[in-house]
Amino acid sequence: MSFAQSLRATAIPVQTVAFGSVTSSFVAMGAAVPAALRVLKINNTTDSDIYISYDGVTQHDVAVAGSGFVVDITANKSVPEGLYLPEDTIVYIEYVSSAPTYGNIYLSAYYAATTY
Repeated sequence: MSFAQSLRATAIPVQTVAFGSVTSSFVAMGAAVPAALRVLKINNTTDSDIYISYDGVTQHDVAVAGSGFVVDITANKSVPEGLYLPEDTIVYIEYVSSAPTYGNIYLSAYYAATTY
């Protein structure tokens, strides 16, 4: 079996933040990710635009109200070297201009695990 055939996509548990927990300061979306991520997905079912941060300080991206997005860093890469969202990253969120009144923000992510 080749190395590429010994990799499998592994999902982390979904991380959820309810609308009432979203503030004007960054809050963590759960625990640090357990491995270098290849794919990150954010779904924002709230009625507010949400900033995304990977360091808890900087506004890196935005999830528009009622939308979602996927960051596909290296889903098609079959070797371990390359560009990834680092292991132990914590994803943070805050609202852009007004607090949400309903919904949740969901984070899903995938990494490559070996199956030796």
